This record gives sequence, structure tokens and C-alpha cells, in this order.
Amino acid sequence: MAGKDIAQGTSLKPEDKTRYLEIASGVYARVDGAYVIVGSSVVSSSNPMPITTDLTIDPVTGTLVTQEAIHYAIHVGKLYTLSYKSPNASLVADDGVLALVISTSFKQTYMIGSIASGGDAEMELYEGTNIDLDGTPLVPQNRNRNCAIASDMTVVLNPTINADGLVLLDKFIPGGTGGSTVGMMGSDFYEWSLQIGVNYMLRLTNRAGLAQPMSIALDWHEE
Repeated sequence: MAGKDIAQGTSLKPEDKTRYLEIASGVYARVDGAYVIVGSSVVSSSNPMPITTDLTIDPVTGTLVTQEAIHYAIHVGKLYTLSYKSPNASLVADDGVLALVISTSFKQTYMIGSIASGGDAEMELYEGTNIDLDGTPLVPQNRNRNCAIASDMTVVLNPTINADGLVLLDKFIPGGTGGSTVGMMGSDFYEWSLQIGVNYMLRLTNRAGLAQPMSIALDWHEE
């Protein structure tokens, strides 16, 4: 974003000429102290575009301060986390499952996750899962520990599944060459933009030949 003198036909001091930024075509911002004050602008004759947000400017370099969306979501209390590990005294049996069913709310939700298993496993992600009202509710945690805003999404552990739904992911997670070898992290569960008011199921199935520990971790932010 280049500095721009928007006071056409007027005489500005040299230092004032760097106090204006063109942030979009026909949209100008005036730097005031540590902030950019953005005023009204007409993008087209039928679309007036009043903008009333503040943008932080580094006082030393004069550059615009930005941050990643996830970092911002933490600051405003909209990023949540939830994890579950099979208890040490109750490993997941061979061909047994560890399943989390996520029920989205009226808010747009973006979710990532990671899974781990002590041996060979399968990972599946389904959309539109039909469940009974049982299972164990799990409580998401706000990653801004100074914020008390609760997630509107609910998560249930191992409910009764009546119908899996539409399969979105179906992956084999190798644990090595034998059933007792150490499993590997399946951390390539990249971001999904979830539908509003829909059940999703993330299911791990133990294929190691004997009981193994398993875990699932989810992170999401809500808009």
C-alpha cells in the first residue's frame, strides 16, 4: 500500500503527505497516531462504502501491523480446542473404535485436527451422521484463557451411530511392520469449513492386531 496525497490542489507539509494510504481502489485511509482512520468512500455510484475500522500502524517503521487469522481468533476468544486420549487402563481393542461426533451450531465453523494411534489404524470423517442421544459429552476449552466465551459446537464421545453419513475422508494410518510397533501421528487433517447445523463424525478404528492407545485432538474457530 503506497502513501498517497489525497488533498488534491492543496498545499500539504512534506510529513503530511505520508499520512494517507490507498487501501483499495478509490478507498483512502488517514494515519492518525498509531492507527489508520478509514473514512467514507464511494466505490461506485450505486455502492457507497463507509468504513469505520482502525488498522494498527507500527510507530517505528510506519508499516501496517497484521496478524494471522488464527492468532486473531485466539485474541477475540473464538478459537477452541478439545482432545481425548484412551485411558491407560482401557486401551482401544483390536477392531475397536474411538469416535467423536461434532454437532455444529448456527455459526460458521472452521476445524482442523490431528490423530494418533499406537499401531495401524483407519481414520474416517463423515458428514450428516445420525446418532442416538447417548455417548459422553466432552467440553471444549477456549484457547484464550482470559475469555469465558463458550463454544456453540457440541462434541460427544462414542455415541450410538445409526447412520455414518457421507464419507469425506477415509485413510489408513500405518503403524509399522507389525501389530505391536509404535504408531505414527496422522497430523494431515487439514482445515474444513463445516456446514451449519450438521453432525460430523471423526472415527478411528484400531487395525493393529491387539489393543492400542489412541487419541484425537480438534481445533476450530467460529464466526
